[in-house]
Amino acid sequence: MKTSLTKSVLRYLLVVLLASSPFSAWARVPPKPPVFVLVPATWQGGWYWQQVSARLRATGAVVYTPSLSGLAEHQHTLNAAIN
Repeated sequence: MKTSLTKSVLRYLLVVLLASSPFSAWARVPPKPPVFVLVPATWQGGWYWQQVSARLRATGAVVYTPSLSGLAEHQHTLNAAIN
């Protein structure tokens, strides 16, 4: 009786240990998609990266293509505070 109870307790502890292991938690969490920030050069805006960003997004990546202040379509925002 004592042996079977000990085996049952050990089995239970083993199941609890395996279920709470970091490996089982990692297996359930889907991987996060890569994130890209594509910064345009002078005289260009975020539109410059349209073809590249479309290809990256097609693979599931998150892509940001900001237009910088004072450049391209934001040239009207240029002021002395922007260096």
